[in-house]
Amino acid sequence: MLQFLSKVLGQDSALSILEKFTLYDDIPHALLFSGQQGIGKFYTALQFSKEINSKFLTNQSLKNKFNNLEEPYIKYIFPINSPKLKSLLLEPNVKFSKDDKIIWDAFQIEMQKKIDNPYFNLSITPNSSIRIEQIRNINKYLSLNFPEIPFRVIIIEHADLMTEQAQNSLLKNLEEPPPGFIFVLISTNPERLLPTIRSRCQVVKFEPLSTNHLDKILNEYFKIQSIEKDTLKLASGSISNTLQLVDFDLSEMKELALNILRYSLMGKFQKSLEYFIEASSDHRKLMLISSLILLWFSDCQKLKNNVTKDIYFIDYTTNLMNFISKYPLANYSAVEDKISTINLLMDKNINLTLILLDIIFEIRQMSNI
Repeated sequence: MLQFLSKVLGQDSALSILEKFTLYDDIPHALLFSGQQGIGKFYTALQFSKEINSKFLTNQSLKNKFNNLEEPYIKYIFPINSPKLKSLLLEPNVKFSKDDKIIWDAFQIEMQKKIDNPYFNLSITPNSSIRIEQIRNINKYLSLNFPEIPFRVIIIEHADLMTEQAQNSLLKNLEEPPPGFIFVLISTNPERLLPTIRSRCQVVKFEPLSTNHLDKILNEYFKIQSIEKDTLKLASGSISNTLQLVDFDLSEMKELALNILRYSLMGKFQKSLEYFIEASSDHRKLMLISSLILLWFSDCQKLKNNVTKDIYFIDYTTNLMNFISKYPLANYSAVEDKISTINLLMDKNINLTLILLDIIFEIRQMSNI
């Protein structure tokens, strides 16, 4: 039985692939873990790095070297949003100013949370990226002779946030890696990686977690208990999504989403926009409202097709049936496409009011069919 990978919850398909690599001693030099955010890709990479070295981890002290992300046992690369932090990380002998110490201390607190809880996500901002200097720094790690363990793993989290220069630099390492080194790239958007990088990696796909596994992980690692079933369903199998949802009253959010639908269909654009603007005061809240509107249309489509399983708005079944009856020819996909682009458009700093009005007008079109 696998000693470390067996602790990973869910991901049976991914674990089956990794188990074969381990048991048959046929480990690719580069792996690409792909799947949505918050489903355990990093934790699996960490456990995999211990699994392939398990015969040599004879005491807890050695295991802790991996858990603490200590070099040269393991190398962890992640996006950085501050040039100053990059300098502090890559130049260990640099002198700290007072401001430097504030930046460094804040980073150390975050990193300790990551060490204590492998499901914790380091802060990522729109300016975060993995720079070429971080990738070049890998060469020092590769050149270090360290016979204590047979395999050393380089984990690159959010690999799709590597700059193009960084990706081209990494490509050289992937083409001819020294024996005993394994690269694990973790990505939610692998299509953003260069095709030449993807072609050199064995892709391992990760799936959304079940509600039972979400519940167990949140209980064990985040000490969160008694999460509403509706919250777990809405999380789409993601720990990250669930953590964002627990701060909100879902009943209140459902009513807000339905008010936006109601007033949009009535042509009361100003009122609908006011509700949308209320939701946009918090990015997480806006994403939640958007998801609820998408779920409403998904439920409508299911009921139109006589599918009654997994209806999210089950307490609003009468309302759903009335909606279907009133708008039998409504084109749900057009609205769904508009809503699905909210996150992308917001990242591009496009005027939010224009985005929301575009969605409102698209919803209104349903009443004209």
